[in-house]
Amino acid sequence: MLATAAVLVAVLVEMAVFLPTPAFAAPDRCGWLPAAIRLARSVESTADPQAAGIREQLRALGVAPDTPVPADCGPRPRPDAALPEGGTVVCGKTESAPTPSGDYEVQNNVWGSDEPQCVRIFDTGFEVLDADHDDNGGVAAYPSIWSGCWHGTCTDRTALPKPVAELGEVTSSWAVRIPDDQVRWNAAYDLWFSPTASTTGEDGTELMIWLDHEDVAPIGEPTATATIGGIDWAVWTGSNGGVQVISYVAVDGLRRVVDLPLHDFMADAIARDALEPDWSLACVQAGFEPWSKGAGLATTAFEVTGVTL
Repeated sequence: MLATAAVLVAVLVEMAVFLPTPAFAAPDRCGWLPAAIRLARSVESTADPQAAGIREQLRALGVAPDTPVPADCGPRPRPDAALPEGGTVVCGKTESAPTPSGDYEVQNNVWGSDEPQCVRIFDTGFEVLDADHDDNGGVAAYPSIWSGCWHGTCTDRTALPKPVAELGEVTSSWAVRIPDDQVRWNAAYDLWFSPTASTTGEDGTELMIWLDHEDVAPIGEPTATATIGGIDWAVWTGSNGGVQVISYVAVDGLRRVVDLPLHDFMADAIARDALEPDWSLACVQAGFEPWSKGAGLATTAFEVTGVTL
């Protein structure tokens, strides 16, 4: 095993030599960094001269056992993963249905348009069908997948709503596919908080995390910047119908995140007086806000941890 590991480290070192920028800033860091971190952890306590050499070479790369994997790096599934065939199709404006596993619920949620739209639901996500929204200057819909409680519908085995102060680590992985013909859109998490532990999810703070967007902006104004999960975010704050909204917009657009620390976004929002620690998290949603078009937008993989019983 150690001989194989040594070969892997030699390859990593050779890659680092030819990188024009520091390893962690390299555009292809996701190709080698997670494997290097796993290797560092595997040889951390091995009392072997060869293991010691491996540890030294990894330290030269800036990799240690406690080095965090950036949230935009990680294993498959990827945004370009093939979508499963079949699945449940819902077309009602407010219609939703569970994923085959029952772990998540997917909603069509056409709240800002009279144009038709459907979503096809499979176990790892969903795909938007039959949507060709006209641009009326606002959001047409929010087709999305969620864990928790939303408008009284709760997913299986959910622990939500639950006060933020009582939550442990809450993480999420998400991969999205955006067709080239999309014009105005965003791909964003939507976390809803309630001061009354409501299962409707709309009577407190709305926290959004925008992975990517085109020609649209969040509610409010940009007020700060933050680095969370190894990713740089612009922080926007505003209000919508009396609901306080705080949005984190990725400075560089993302098509996937792996183990994104949602609890760190909550802590940051509390520090900015945008959220109260005794308010309850009602649900974690992830989806798309098309201002126009919409067909072909897809979640190829989705997972939330830390919010189930």
